[in-house]
Amino acid sequence: MSTFQATISELYPFEPSAVRPAVDARKRQLEAGTADPIDILVIGNEKLVVEGNNTVQAAIELGLTQVEARYTVRDKQSMPVYEGALVQAKQNGLKGFFNFPIDDSKADRAKRY
Repeated sequence: MSTFQATISELYPFEPSAVRPAVDARKRQLEAGTADPIDILVIGNEKLVVEGNNTVQAAIELGLTQVEARYTVRDKQSMPVYEGALVQAKQNGLKGFFNFPIDDSKADRAKRY
């Protein structure tokens, strides 16, 4: 699947937060050029990061404005989950990962659900 450079300011996170150890690992991968592309699901005119939220946060911390990405699709039955996540991200003002919270662990992030 082909990839492209996604502009971070146009993206919304699917997850409720990033996880610090994963963000730090993704920073090292981005610096080494070995990070996997993020997966973006388009809903209407909006772009939701369904895989790679920690990578986007790492890119922001490295001062990047774009990140390698690819488009993905999800089955119709799971779409309400993604649509709900997009609504939540919009309500929380998280476009461009602005004020995206960072938890110390996956267990801490799980408390946000």
